[in-house]
Amino acid sequence: MDSHLARCLSKCLFVLLLVSTARGESVSSFVETLAQKAETWKITPLPGDWKPLAGPPRPSRREALTTEPLFGTPAQRIVATEDAGKLTRLDVLFMERGTAAADDAFLQAMRQAASKASAGVQSKMGKPGRIVKPAAGAAPGTVVQEWSGDAATVRLTLEPGSRLYMSLSPPQTPVASSVTPNASSAKAKPASLKSRLEEKANGDVILTGFPELPPVDENSDFVLRTAQCLAGYYGWTMDVEAVATAAGWKVNATLDTTYEVMEALAKVAKVEWTQNNITRLRKNEQQLDLMEARRWIDRGRPVVYRHMYSEIREAFLIDFAKQFAQNPKLELPSPKDPAEKSKWLRWDEKSDFYGISTIIIGYNKKRGEFILKYSGYEPGSQIIRMREEELAASLLQIYYVNPD
Repeated sequence: MDSHLARCLSKCLFVLLLVSTARGESVSSFVETLAQKAETWKITPLPGDWKPLAGPPRPSRREALTTEPLFGTPAQRIVATEDAGKLTRLDVLFMERGTAAADDAFLQAMRQAASKASAGVQSKMGKPGRIVKPAAGAAPGTVVQEWSGDAATVRLTLEPGSRLYMSLSPPQTPVASSVTPNASSAKAKPASLKSRLEEKANGDVILTGFPELPPVDENSDFVLRTAQCLAGYYGWTMDVEAVATAAGWKVNATLDTTYEVMEALAKVAKVEWTQNNITRLRKNEQQLDLMEARRWIDRGRPVVYRHMYSEIREAFLIDFAKQFAQNPKLELPSPKDPAEKSKWLRWDEKSDFYGISTIIIGYNKKRGEFILKYSGYEPGSQIIRMREEELAASLLQIYYVNPD
């Protein structure tokens, strides 16, 4: 064999072995190495099987399911955030409540897992963690530990009865990072949007500053009011009705045009947007990412949400919100109650129910609820509170419109 050809084959074999080794690396080893070696943040591709995750338009996010122990603690899934081809953040979910309410056994298991994960990070980072202030709207008893090393910042968050997760990021990038804004495409600056976020004593984290709009009549459509409410919140001065009409919206339309109107709205405003619907999520075996929805709100951005609708369920939720305003000790029926779960509206190809477009304007981690606004309703009947589990069950489409 020609010596030159032999050298080329040898080099190719070496490269193939390197690639094979990289792909064969365990997710556990990769994640733990991120906390210790800065250069690992630049390594691609990520080891394991990853798929795109439903969420906002930027940055891109991918998810991997895992049964491997990370830092000595069994994990459920990992979310990788990438921007401009670089890994900027990794979130590891250890435990999550899911659709069943937490009981004493679950709380004890969660605390034990938190202690084990903390010890695991301690053994790898070699530096003591410090306790930091929980984010807005944290559940009672939430504990956040942080480790800062030369290669990464690691935060372990225990939300008792809700979830246990860990966030890793390069030291120069804050864990609660945001995308660099594009000033030329936004009318409202991110700083001013975050200033509209209010945290109330009862745990509500809620956006303020939405425009007051005239109620719709029986022959109109809530899609238009939702678009007008969003545009008014962001300070866009366009004629929303003209934009919506050009996109196919009509008074008393029988077909939903939320997608077309949101697309046209974002195009005129020259901003990014993304949409995820129940069909796509089911096809990709994905669930609604409630954590990302809360993070979007934390950045001062409302979420356009279209969900299954019935007058009976709507009346119940509106009435509850009114009573809750007078008595904050009231609780929605438990999601463990089969009778309550049977009343949740779920997508079904043969369902006689139809959908309605609204805006998610806040959440309450303590209560496990989201707060929604129907901008086309009469004042006093615009706000409802919905449990996280019902919100996920009734999803039709969710829209993230990025004002940056």
